[in-house]
Amino acid sequence: MPEMNESKKLSRWSLTNAAEAGQVIVVTCHHCRITHRYLPQDLLQFRDDVSLDRLSRHFRCERCGNGRYIVLKVHDPFGADFGNLPIRRLEKVQIKKVPVWKDGVL
Repeated sequence: MPEMNESKKLSRWSLTNAAEAGQVIVVTCHHCRITHRYLPQDLLQFRDDVSLDRLSRHFRCERCGNGRYIVLKVHDPFGADFGNLPIRRLEKVQIKKVPVWKDGVL
């Protein structure tokens, strides 16, 4: 039987489902050829629980600043991955203060 399309798999799977299953979110920029791996629990701390096919829109490459070449996959870690797989962990969330100006009359 043929394998299901990857985008259909991701549309039925959310961050909460991935966290409960112990999966890792793999985000790759095909322009820079750089890959980062995230735990779904860390992403849920500052992102709503969305389906994984919509999650890739929220990522931009840190190197090239582009979001068009971002591809998201789900990885099920197995025995050899534990202790060897590099994962990006959330250290803290910084909030930028940006002034908003309104023109008025004196």
